Amino acid sequence: MLSLSTSWNAIRHRDGHALIEEIKGLGFQHIEVNYQVTAEQLSQIAELVKDGEIKVSSLHNIVPMPQGADPNTAHRLYPFTSPNPEVRKMGVRFTRQTIDHAVRLGAKQWYSIWERAGIFP
Repeated sequence: MLSLSTSWNAIRHRDGHALIEEIKGLGFQHIEVNYQVTAEQLSQIAELVKDGEIKVSSLHNIVPMPQGADPNTAHRLYPFTSPNPEVRKMGVRFTRQTIDHAVRLGAKQWYSIWERAGIFP
């Protein structure tokens, strides 16, 4: 199976249907949902999955992108390695949410970037 990540076009589209149509136009039938996908886009992608229009192979933690987050750094907002226990707690919460979405979308994988505290802004 070959998948294309939504990191390629998620920022260019507000609409999840248009995002998926562009990917399908390249011949892909499977996608990796990355952390730049908004809640609205994710809902629309879920509809397309339900209708059999696209399949989801994996999700990149965290999905969906938190409202107001910078799409270039959203995946680093809540690192498990943060010295702040509240940040770690939020990381666990959003990771569980991502896993729940992976199950709902039929994805077989999810992944996360693990970093040491202090190496990102």
